[in-house]
Amino acid sequence: MTNARSYADYVVTVSAFGIAVIDEKQWAEWQATLPAARPVELPNSLNYAIAVAIEAGDFGGAAQLINQCDEYHQDCWTMYTTEGEYLPAGGLWWNQLDWMNGTRSDATPLAVAHVLEKDGDLPPGWEGNPVLPQPTAAPTQSAPEFISVESKHFIGSGAKAWLVSGRIPGHDDDTAYLVLADDEDTAQNTFKNVMFDNAELTMEHRKVLIERFDSDCYVIQSDLLN
Repeated sequence: MTNARSYADYVVTVSAFGIAVIDEKQWAEWQATLPAARPVELPNSLNYAIAVAIEAGDFGGAAQLINQCDEYHQDCWTMYTTEGEYLPAGGLWWNQLDWMNGTRSDATPLAVAHVLEKDGDLPPGWEGNPVLPQPTAAPTQSAPEFISVESKHFIGSGAKAWLVSGRIPGHDDDTAYLVLADDEDTAQNTFKNVMFDNAELTMEHRKVLIERFDSDCYVIQSDLLN
């Protein structure tokens, strides 16, 4: 398969792994914001399905597919899709956000799938030295500057500070909150409850979202702050 930008191809590929698909209207809306497709020759596989889901804007479906991978490929895809982390591939450092915002046109999900399927080989026409990617730490960065944030700017209560972001399924934009909580599960639940309140979602609304998207609130990022 070569093109993730066909809705029919997306439906067939993703649903084959038991994942509920987004509707064509939502798919089309994402196509207007994502970079142009770069075809890559790949066989149907779980890695290909993950790339297709990401290039369709179905990030929730992609996350479910990543959970079906073995531990090694889960680590690789998590590095690629997590803000602030990078997947080393072919001597390059790839990140999904760099591809989405247009700063790295070669850092496509399909290219990542090709690297994982082809023992580290980059797709034809991509530059870099073919090396099998290993889940390692991101490149060394300079020490961050720390700032003090008053507790009034946080939601929740607890001993630790978290940055949690996500969105209600079907919404276009992510929302982020600073959260105080003792553990990550509590931080995410606090974030979700605020999101439900802001969107004025009833339990019935949430049930409909779960039936359609397998989730009533996507958590995209959940980081413990120092």
